[in-house]
Amino acid sequence: MSEVQSIQLPAAGGSVTSQTASNGWRSLLESNMGRRVVAEFLIGQDGMAEKTGEIYAVQSDYFLLKDDNGNYVASDLFSLKFVTFCPGCETAVQSGTA
Repeated sequence: MSEVQSIQLPAAGGSVTSQTASNGWRSLLESNMGRRVVAEFLIGQDGMAEKTGEIYAVQSDYFLLKDDNGNYVASDLFSLKFVTFCPGCETAVQSGTA
């Protein structure tokens, strides 16, 4: 049976304030740099968009995904609603085979 890597959670820190809540996505994504994800975004009032790729970089208000074609997609953290972490689908570099 293959081993599935668990999601890395950011360190817990005290009570939740508006500051820590706004940094929640950023911290979670930073903790899982290099992991493959499916990110879903709210577009307008009821539209959803989906992007898939490896978490490449995380900044204060956006993050970069590297897609399967080697393109970099900048994504807004504020419209991010769901992130699916793909267990067992890490890149070759991360699993030590590159």
